[in-house]
Amino acid sequence: TGPEESADYFRVLDDFIVNTLGEQARKHYQIIINDAAEVARLMKKAMPQVKENRRETGDAYSFNWSIRIEPDLQVPFLPTHENMANLNLYTNQPPEKLAADLRRAFSGIVAGNVKEMGIREIREKGRY
Repeated sequence: TGPEESADYFRVLDDFIVNTLGEQARKHYQIIINDAAEVARLMKKAMPQVKENRRETGDAYSFNWSIRIEPDLQVPFLPTHENMANLNLYTNQPPEKLAADLRRAFSGIVAGNVKEMGIREIREKGRY
């Protein structure tokens, strides 16, 4: 969600997600522009289902202990030239694998522009 002036940003983000991970990725999020009340209504509407799930699984109400995130999405990525070259950024793979490598690619881009190690690596060996 965001104010009206963020609508284009969210459109571009949505297009990127759908074009890289597929239309099925949209089922995992909803974009609401300039309507905080609608966000609150949707969250309130979903709460009984969340509470029921937490009750059934014995999970805490304050933290989602039962969430399972694949290691590919958790392990830190060291953005070296070799590691960046080995990323599989093609769409002929499961969306969750592509998402993990896209996360790594974006980490590398940030590191190459912001972090001292990444900047030094770029300076010494050229762009990734």
